[in-house]
Amino acid sequence: MKKTFRPSARLIGTIGEDIIKDMHAAVVELVKNAYDADATKVTITFEETESNELLLSVKDNGHGMSEKVVVEKWFVPSTSDKLIRKTSPGGRIMQGRKGIGRFAVAILGERTQLETVANNMKTTLTIDWNDFGDNKYLDEILIDIYTTSVSLDDGTSFNIMGSKEKLDLWNDREIEYLIKELRKLLTPIDKTNVEEDIDIFEIKINFKNFSSKKYKNESISIKPLPLLDYYDYRISGKICSDGCNSLIYHNRASGTEEKASDFSFHLKDKEKFQGEVEIDFRVFDRDPEAIEKLISVLSESGEEELGKNEAKNLLNDISGIYIFRHKFRIRPYGDERSDWLQLDKKRVQNPAQKIGANQISGIVSIQDEEISRLVEKSARDGLKEDAYYDGLVSIISQVLVYIELRRFTFRRKTGKGRTNHLYSSQLTALTDFTAVKNRAFSVMKAYKVDMKEINELGDFIDKDIEGKVNIAIEIERQIAMYQGQATLGKIMNVVMHEVRKPLQWIKTQTKNIERSYKRYLQNEDVDDLSKVIRLIKETPEQTKTITALFNRLNPLATRSRAAMSVFSLSEAIQAAIDIYENELRRKDIVCKIEMNNDFVFKGWREDILAALANILENAIYWVEFSKEERQIEMCLFEERDSIEISVWNNGPKIITDLLENDSLFDPGISGKITEDGPGTGIGLSIAGEAITRNNGFIKVVEVSQGAKFVVNLPKMEEQGDE
Repeated sequence: MKKTFRPSARLIGTIGEDIIKDMHAAVVELVKNAYDADATKVTITFEETESNELLLSVKDNGHGMSEKVVVEKWFVPSTSDKLIRKTSPGGRIMQGRKGIGRFAVAILGERTQLETVANNMKTTLTIDWNDFGDNKYLDEILIDIYTTSVSLDDGTSFNIMGSKEKLDLWNDREIEYLIKELRKLLTPIDKTNVEEDIDIFEIKINFKNFSSKKYKNESISIKPLPLLDYYDYRISGKICSDGCNSLIYHNRASGTEEKASDFSFHLKDKEKFQGEVEIDFRVFDRDPEAIEKLISVLSESGEEELGKNEAKNLLNDISGIYIFRHKFRIRPYGDERSDWLQLDKKRVQNPAQKIGANQISGIVSIQDEEISRLVEKSARDGLKEDAYYDGLVSIISQVLVYIELRRFTFRRKTGKGRTNHLYSSQLTALTDFTAVKNRAFSVMKAYKVDMKEINELGDFIDKDIEGKVNIAIEIERQIAMYQGQATLGKIMNVVMHEVRKPLQWIKTQTKNIERSYKRYLQNEDVDDLSKVIRLIKETPEQTKTITALFNRLNPLATRSRAAMSVFSLSEAIQAAIDIYENELRRKDIVCKIEMNNDFVFKGWREDILAALANILENAIYWVEFSKEERQIEMCLFEERDSIEISVWNNGPKIITDLLENDSLFDPGISGKITEDGPGTGIGLSIAGEAITRNNGFIKVVEVSQGAKFVVNLPKMEEQGDE
């Protein structure tokens, strides 16, 4: 005997109420259906009946449906019709392909009347959603359909009748939210003037005798939220899966408008990208000066006069990064409650560099599911979070990092925004009282103060300076120690990965030793004793691995600052490489070392090791994105007045703006995107501080491929007797 599934009538309620998230989404679904019907206009009407109930209608001038289409397609839940057709008769890309959006009407009211006209034939039906209860099967509910001949234009109208409870749900706040959702639904990128993409679609909301005082008899034309032409920074264009892009970067303040030739994206193994995406990101500084300029520009362009709070509210309304497919937005991306790129979280971690969600108005336009593989969920609550979604998030995040870094370097150069410093770089300024001393002497001499008293004041200032310098030296020692420990903390993931295997062996074999020895005590079996002895002999080999690793890390884990010493730079380079030995092997990175000669250096070995370890860790991260064999090259060579250690990797090139003014070495500045969030941005700053303490410096050298850092240290004869 064979049986078939027999759906319960409540399946319709499940499709409508449980999958369509809210009443705003339900209205949006009906608007999308109008678009799929090739409508050029859809009108939503809210009306309060004489019996204080809700009458909500959604009417369009699309191609309508015949009785056959209603019965064979509209009546079929999850029909594949739109999925198969993909485009409407008018050539539009279908927005609703899941075959469930039509049942959104079930959550808007208790009864629905459908009137649809096609080719002078009008089909009418009425559904009472209360009939779809738990005690009936879907095939037991009969719905009357009437078709008559008419002389009317094609189109479809949903007339939804709701109870007073449904009416009360539509208060001013919910109506305002719906208006905002409908405005967000339409892409603000205007393509109507492009010959190949003329596609008119208007949305209008009418209120008739409605209970709201604010909207009682209002009529509102829905316009997309504006993309303000006044912005501080902008990046726009297309990004293709073959690595090419047509991105243009614009900095309004500097007048820069140029191709972003130094932008390139890189994907991890579990991230995929297919087809192309189009973006338009506009960034606003939102400081008082920028807000004043925005108000001025809007006023000059004929817009309504705005105050500061109104200007900020306008920015709030348009802020967020939205995803569009063709003409329509995919919810919930861009909503205040959906910070899908975690912009605010990243900004809290690094306010100097990162852009907050209320500072950017952005659009991401994606292609069809068949091309992009970005599939919308049936529940209409976003895209399926798979490898292609991860790839999209990764690429968009990298574009954001690009514009954030360029914005940061510009603001740093022009003295805007916050400035980050590590303490040690400021200690010299804190202990320099030369200007105070000279001014005091000048004033005292002008008032003809006795030279003896002037000299006494000078001695007092010098003694006070000496005491403060000693404090500064001690602070600098503590900072150096903490920076070494911070470097150690940064490489703990490497440590844990390397030490896990021998620790697991010791844990497992310890239990085996215990079991074998117990058996030997009971049975005096020589084989058990032999196994115990064999395992005991193998244990030192595992502990050697752990000991060797921690010996390599020991210089970074000191609790006190050692004195300066003379040491081999080649040994320091090898020690830094040894820390990442297994990491390099695990990630198939070829690390070449070129040292024609060894050089000794007088300084703090732990500083040099910390600097090289941080630079090497940075290289290991970026070289993973190389499209060729992963390579790192470390060289030790002699210049006329110095010794130089270079570290090159064949990963992505460094953004050009970061090569200026040593921006890369500012604390908190990082282009990394890790599983735990953005990079900390302290590695290179620690390296820079450590080398500075040893009277050297680090520079970034522009190369045709990859990235190259050069550590410059003074020769022994140049150092004197410090």
